[in-house]
Amino acid sequence: MASKRLQLSLFAFLVAVLTVVPWNGSAYAQSTCRAIFNAKPSLAHRLSNAAIVSFEKVQLDGKTEHYIVHLAGGLKAIFKPSPEFWGADASKDVWARKANIEAEVIAYGIDAAMGLGFVPPTVIRNIRGMRGSLQLWVAPDGTRPSRRFLAMLSAFDYLLNNLDRSGADFKATEDSRNLHTARGRPVALDNALALQPLQDFQLYATRDPVNELDLPALQGDFADGLRALSRDRLRAIMSHPRYDEVLRQMMVRRNKLRTRIAEIRDPS
Repeated sequence: MASKRLQLSLFAFLVAVLTVVPWNGSAYAQSTCRAIFNAKPSLAHRLSNAAIVSFEKVQLDGKTEHYIVHLAGGLKAIFKPSPEFWGADASKDVWARKANIEAEVIAYGIDAAMGLGFVPPTVIRNIRGMRGSLQLWVAPDGTRPSRRFLAMLSAFDYLLNNLDRSGADFKATEDSRNLHTARGRPVALDNALALQPLQDFQLYATRDPVNELDLPALQGDFADGLRALSRDRLRAIMSHPRYDEVLRQMMVRRNKLRTRIAEIRDPS
């Protein structure tokens, strides 16, 4: 009986750790990419399946439509419907109409695979006849992100070619769009414009954005995350053939980042 109680206690402890670790900003969460990737689906499962308690349209920064969703069990989330479900008064902005709800989920998957913990759990869900992304709400607390975390987020946006948060120079700052801070860590919201193909102005740019990144700050955790992000891992996250070229371009950026970070470590 004592052995059984011990097993149940260990199981309860493990469940608690797996639920909290991705968001506590601890060294453990930074260093165990695989454990984080396996832990997060528990929250994703709840986002996908929990009953909806309330659903309210809100006006947030940006040009896309958003809804605050409260779920059974006390979860709060942001629902962003796919552009085809926007109302007549929705933005006609060309870039806003490029919003891809699948990019939200893929950004979460890549973040989890790298063990960064910047993108909250995100799923695709149908709510009230609309298909959209549902992302866990992480409340800001007014803390300031470190230079290192902002450098890592900048490089993450470069990897995903996310032009929305801080523009084509990929310099995330405290006042960047779609970003707030909780417990000193950036919370990377609204990644619907990630996975963009290279734009004309990028193809003809005279300056490589990777040269503008804070490469020394990417040693350690971010470099480890890049190493974990193999082509097979990316293919599992972006399985549809329409992402073939996006995946190819991302691997080019991933390999370039790894090379440049290694050069910083060993300048010889």
